[in-house]
Amino acid sequence: MQITEAFLQDPYPTYARMREGAAAHWSDANGGTWFIPRYADVCAGFLDVRLSSGRKADAAADQFPKEARPEFEPSLRVMREWLVLLDPPKHTQLRKLMNKGFVKDVMDNLRPRVQQVTGQLLERAAAEGRVNFVEALARPLPAQIICDLLGVEHDVQADFIRWSEDIVSFGGSLKPSVELFRAAQHAVLSMLDYFAKLVPERKRRMGDDMVSLLLRAEEADVVTSEQVLANCIQLIFAGNETTRNLIANGMHVLLTRPEAMQSLRDHPELLPNAALEMLRFESPLQLIRRVVDVDMHWCGVHMRAGQGLILMTGSANRDSAAFPDPDKFDLRRGAPKHVAYGHGIHRCIGAVLATMETEIALGSVLRRFRHIEPDAATPGRLTNPMLRGFSELLVELR
Repeated sequence: MQITEAFLQDPYPTYARMREGAAAHWSDANGGTWFIPRYADVCAGFLDVRLSSGRKADAAADQFPKEARPEFEPSLRVMREWLVLLDPPKHTQLRKLMNKGFVKDVMDNLRPRVQQVTGQLLERAAAEGRVNFVEALARPLPAQIICDLLGVEHDVQADFIRWSEDIVSFGGSLKPSVELFRAAQHAVLSMLDYFAKLVPERKRRMGDDMVSLLLRAEEADVVTSEQVLANCIQLIFAGNETTRNLIANGMHVLLTRPEAMQSLRDHPELLPNAALEMLRFESPLQLIRRVVDVDMHWCGVHMRAGQGLILMTGSANRDSAAFPDPDKFDLRRGAPKHVAYGHGIHRCIGAVLATMETEIALGSVLRRFRHIEPDAATPGRLTNPMLRGFSELLVELR
């Protein structure tokens, strides 16, 4: 799988060839990695306890010479406590706790705030007329909501967005450099410092937010103070990047399919279906890492402990064995079995929030503007192969 400009524009023909060719493909990337492209295997991989999430943090450092690794121990200590990088049983208890921050009642109470922020952002966009949709709505909306949830003050939210991007740039690189790791470490430690100063104040005035939820669990000796701080950081970047790309991808799908846009105008009740199909059709997270934990024979090949493995969610969601006519965007499909949010115990904890933000964002755009047209300029694609999204998506709004 070569990461070329053509691949970044349209990876799906490459994915199709990989699915047709074999169940597992070897690459020298990241010191040696297996790529798994088929839907059934990707689903099985998410459930296979022999494929570890918990080894990913140290595997990230193991790519570099031994003499360089001690430099990154401060950020690795934080990353090892992220929910997304834990295996059971440690993962199980923390996941059960953090789920409480994303239950239906909490999300329903958050909906008016998402609508309010969306409305404010669209008012500014209306005043400009021609906007980069990423900067006008897709980027600031999820960032502001997740920062609100975690009590991050407005005047530092731009820093948190930038730090999130540095973490994801390193995590998503198939050939990461020491410079990328340094930027990610700076981001992690900067967030750690912020939340370490925020926690004492929050302890004096507990609320219903995620930070307070984690702090109450710390007082009950359910989690450690290190886990509290680490997972505040994880929630910031996880609640920002995926949703941003989902909203931008959804807008691009509609811009390039005017008939689908008109159908959503005529039938707004299809928005929940549309969001599911957008997740399947243009998955914001295309590749999800694991580490082989034990020597094993799987997908027709022998895998050795310590080797990297990538579950290709973007490919799985275009697999004709799971989705009829998979390269067609179908508003009425409603693809609940997509794996864009992962699958099993590591399914994205903020999936409900991300989907809600997307439905509100795109629905509000369609109601607010009667004229929505793509600019003549070619959209700017992200260069990170693990993410499917845009750096620039120019749109005319009237």
